[in-house]
Amino acid sequence: MSDLINAALPIIIGFLLVWFTYLNINYFYTIFKLKKSEKEMELCNTKLGIVVNYVALAVYIAGTIASLALLVNSLLGGTFVSNGTFYLNILALLAIFANQYFSRVIYLSKKSLIIGRIKFDYRKIKRIDIHPTKMSFNYGQNHLATRLLFVDDEKLRVTLKRNA
Repeated sequence: MSDLINAALPIIIGFLLVWFTYLNINYFYTIFKLKKSEKEMELCNTKLGIVVNYVALAVYIAGTIASLALLVNSLLGGTFVSNGTFYLNILALLAIFANQYFSRVIYLSKKSLIIGRIKFDYRKIKRIDIHPTKMSFNYGQNHLATRLLFVDDEKLRVTLKRNA
């Protein structure tokens, strides 16, 4: 039974790695595409939040490159069973943490609010409640909430008050 678990676990972690890496690439592609279509899009972070975003991105990229290099080295060296699964776990954890962090980044534009990779039209946003750590609002028929990490509350309040 333990041999089956030891054989299946790297495959499951590999699937998680591929899925969350796909989500991260899709996030950055969506933000790039939205920045091209909406020229006035700006990040709604404090200065500390901007630094944390760049540090998180650098750690994600550096950790991914280092783990991939060590994973390839363990595959070529024949020590994948003992070392390779550890690097695969590190890659999967980095992808999951990066996805969870970057899915809460807020962008503001003249026409819409972007949280993660989801675009919300200001005209459909109703009943906005902004607390120090959480923002909740009604969008259409749905009640949505998101955590506010390193967000400039004043900029968010002024933009939502002006547009909503």
